[in-house]
Amino acid sequence: MKNIEGLELTIYSDDGDNFSISLSSTQTLIISKILGFEFQGEEYSMFNDKTLNQIMKMKGNPLNLVNINSVR
Repeated sequence: MKNIEGLELTIYSDDGDNFSISLSSTQTLIISKILGFEFQGEEYSMFNDKTLNQIMKMKGNPLNLVNINSVR
């Protein structure tokens, strides 16, 4: 696999007002780390929702992540 230089993040809102944001290589690296991206050839894996929710509930949650569904 080639080095990833960046990515485009598309945000979909429930009112249909969608927009995309281009991320730098540093932002891409951080997002990839948070989501647990691993690439092997054409295959990839990442953390599932259950794992991400467990990380958010950890006492040492370094990013102070909060499940957005629990704050509505």
